[in-house]
Amino acid sequence: MSILEGLEITIFSMLLVFTVLVCIALIINIQTFILRDKKKEIKADKSDLKVIEKPEVIEEQDNELEIVAAIMAALSTCSDVPSDRLQIKSIRRLNNGSNWRDTAIKSSLK
Repeated sequence: MSILEGLEITIFSMLLVFTVLVCIALIINIQTFILRDKKKEIKADKSDLKVIEKPEVIEEQDNELEIVAAIMAALSTCSDVPSDRLQIKSIRRLNNGSNWRDTAIKSSLK
């Protein structure tokens, strides 16, 4: 095999790869052209729909569930008990002067 045959194979292979890439690009462009019309129809259908506002009660409930989950995770971590063995019956705020935030900041600075 000579150098010219190697160059010929290299050039042919490169042309083949670029031809396939151009074909893939054309296929993608044709698909976007076809699907663009369908998207316009879908957008027109969505504009006819009425918007219903969600009540804020759901967001407050989700926020409360997140707080309960965080407390459950903290208790599970501190007590080395799996969270599936813990059961929280009620949560209420106590004003006894304990400041968890300051304690956490001090412990993280150590």
